[in-house]
Formats: sequence, C-alpha cells, structure tokens
Amino acid sequence: MHKQQKDGSMMTSLGVKAKKTPSKKKKKRVNKNRLGFFLVLLVILSFGGGFIYKITRPLEVKIGSVTVNQKNYQKVSSILTNFDQQEVLLVDGELEQKVKLAELGAEINQQQIKTSLSGFEKPTWVDRLSFKTKKVTTKFEIGADRANQKLDPIFLKDKQVVLEPKPVYDSKAKKFVVQAGHPGQRIDLKTTFADGFSFDPNKMNQYQVKYISQEPKISQAEAQKTADYINQRLNIRVNLRNKGRQLYFPDPWDIADWARITIAKDGISYQVDFDKAAIEKFLNTTVMKSVNRAPVNKLILNDKDGKFIAVLREGRRGFKATNADSAVTDGIKQALLDKKSTNLELALVESDFKTEIMTTDQNDKWIEVDLSDQTTTMWIGSQKLQSFLVSTGLSAPTPPGTYRVWHKTAIQDMVGGSRARGTYYNLKNVHWNTFFTYSGIGFHEAYWHNNFGHPMSHGCVNMRLAHAKIIYDFAPLGTKVVVHQ
Repeated sequence: MHKQQKDGSMMTSLGVKAKKTPSKKKKKRVNKNRLGFFLVLLVILSFGGGFIYKITRPLEVKIGSVTVNQKNYQKVSSILTNFDQQEVLLVDGELEQKVKLAELGAEINQQQIKTSLSGFEKPTWVDRLSFKTKKVTTKFEIGADRANQKLDPIFLKDKQVVLEPKPVYDSKAKKFVVQAGHPGQRIDLKTTFADGFSFDPNKMNQYQVKYISQEPKISQAEAQKTADYINQRLNIRVNLRNKGRQLYFPDPWDIADWARITIAKDGISYQVDFDKAAIEKFLNTTVMKSVNRAPVNKLILNDKDGKFIAVLREGRRGFKATNADSAVTDGIKQALLDKKSTNLELALVESDFKTEIMTTDQNDKWIEVDLSDQTTTMWIGSQKLQSFLVSTGLSAPTPPGTYRVWHKTAIQDMVGGSRARGTYYNLKNVHWNTFFTYSGIGFHEAYWHNNFGHPMSHGCVNMRLAHAKIIYDFAPLGTKVVVHQ
C-alpha cells in the first residue's frame, strides 16, 4: 500500500520511500538550459572558426577583371610593368585600329594601386582581420599630344581637324612666325576612354571613337607670345672655347632645331623646352666635325742634293674634344632657358704633326690651272702634290695655254683696268707674285675677297696668302704652267 508523504514522495507498504517524479515545468527548464548551452557553444565555434578562417584565408584583390591573390601576387608587378604594352581596339564604324597604350601616352597611377594593396603581399593577422576583398580602380590618363599624333592621321584624315595657331620656324626670315589656326573636329579623348581599362588577358579592350566640334583652344596672341619667347633666344651666344680660344658657337637655325613646342596641361597655352638629345647630337656631329681634326704632316720639297725648294704643306696639330658630354649639353640648355649668353669650356687633347721630305728634279715640276674647277695643282712629273681653290679671270678671262714662269716678286702694288668700264683697280702690297705671261698674268694673293672657287679676277690667278707663298717657293723661273678649261 502506498502512502503519499508531505514532500510529494510515496511510501510503499514495505516502508520504502519512492523517488519524486519531476514536474513538467522542471523538464522545460532543463531543456532550455541545454539549448542555451549549445547555442553559446555554436556561437563560440562560429566566431573561432571565422577568426581562424580570416587569419588563414588567401586574400584576393581585383585589378580590372584580373583576380590576384597571395599565390600569384607577382601578377601585380607584371600588370603595372606591362600596362602600356597592352593593345586596345579603337573603332569608328568600319574603321578599326589596334594601338598600344604606350603610343597614346597612357599613364596609370601605379603608386596609388600599390598603396591600396598595402598589407596584401605579406599580411599580419591584424591585416587579415581587417582586409576585405578589394577592387582596385584602373582608370588611366591619356597623353593628349601623343594620342593626337597617333590617332588624328587615322581617324581624322577625312575630316576637317582643329588646327591650333602654332609657332613655326621660317628659314627665310630666320625666326619663328605664327601659323594661323582654324576650327574643326577633334577626337574627344575624355569620353572615348571614359570606361577606363579592364585587365582581361582573354579580351581586348574596345573603345568607340567619339568626336567633338571645337574652336582652337589656343589664341593667336598666346601663339605669338610663344614665338617671341623662342625668338629672344635664337641669338643667344653660346661660345664653345678652349683656353680662351673660340672653337664654335651654334647659329640661330641650330637653336631653332632644338626648340620643342608642346601644348601645356591647361590646353590653352604652349610650353617650350630645348631638347637635350638634339643638342647632344649637334655637339657630337656638327661641333666635333669642326673641332676634331687629325694632325696634318708638314711637307717639304728638296732637290736631289737636299737643298730646300719649298714648303708644300704646312704642318697642323691635331685636336680632339674630350668632354662634349651632358655637362656641356646642360650648360647650353640652361643658357637658352635663362636667355643669357655664356662661355663653355671644351677640353681638347692635342697631337703633334710630323715633317715629311720629298725630293725632285727641278725640271720635273709643273703647275696646272683648271679653269672649269677653279683649282691650281702642283705636280712632279705624274705625281700630284697639292691642289688649291683659286679665282681666275672674270672681267678679263685667264687665257688657256702652256707658259713658263718668267718673273717673281715677293710684294708689289697692282694697278690696272679701266675707269670708264668700271674695272679699275689699285691694290697695295700684294704678296707672292709668280708671273707666267708677259702681259702680267700670274699667281698672287687676294686679300680683298674670300670667294675662292669662283672667277673673281682681272685675269690673274687669285689665291689665299699661304697658298700663293707655296706656289712662289715651288716654282723657280722656267717652271711650266698649263692653263686649260
């Protein structure tokens, strides 16, 4: 028999106390506690798992359409390095043209991209916790000048293009003048490339060429201002010297060749620079050709007995410039920018000449005068010794024929011609006269002109002073002279 106790338990007939049966409320409370425990455990595991995932996951970033993670991070450098070598397709109706971004002067902000990837290559656990998958912008800028130079001849060849008034060099006027501009169509680079660039190795970026009608952006006055700026520098004297001795200086047309005129970033003005590469080329070609010279050996003519007859050629030391380098180039450019004349030192290495001696029989010597070539040549038999540019008769032709030297004077005055015909002359102290006709025609110096190679005289053979002296020493009385066309 069972008897219920005060605590709700039951006493059996044998006197054994039975266990209390739990109530429904208590069962619910236990179940809730267990559920809460499992929920907390789940939250802890989720957080821990997420934490572990975040600090161990591979980080990713998108540059254009290319996904880059830590395993192929080198792609970033490759993308940035080879950016301007990517080809794009420009389309205008049926006209299509592939060009490299480098040909358009395209530039991408590499530093900005690298900064946006900070902590990506070798991330700490803090970087990993805070890192979100990034999409890096790949907008780029097009160099207007280079893009127009490349694209205008292709897409604007059948269109009236905008022509900006621009300074151009006039070789006759020897200065820059302004070439007038006019309105027309222009490629709208901003809207053409508005979508930026997608780095997709499997797809070529395509752009629809767009145009705008436009007036010249640069005014006539601005172009004239630029022309004036350069013209003020064309006559800057840049003396290239060695130990006070003048070696060379650039002429105005040389400076004009170095001027580089480009449209400024504001689009409404020009900027002027002087091309270092062009200056350096000028130094290494034009200047070096003039300054650098090999030594010329002195040539003496003796007779068979060793007796001196004449100096056929004076010796000349050789020179070679050693510092036509960036310092001189920079000096020239700076002088032009500063609009200030300057002296720049060229270092020279000198080399000596040697003396050569020729021997001859006096009877073998003869002189040739070529009226067609305006040259005089010294010969020993069939051996040519030396030739000179001369000036033969203009108002009175030098007569062709074979003659002999019959008279010589070291210096004398020369008077002749006709006042009525305007050919009168009265020349004082003419040196090294070697006459070969009895009418008074001969070789002599001509200090009154420097136009050798062209007829200039009253019949004689005009020569430079040094050359007239060589003929004078070379030709004793009786030397044969042959004059021909």
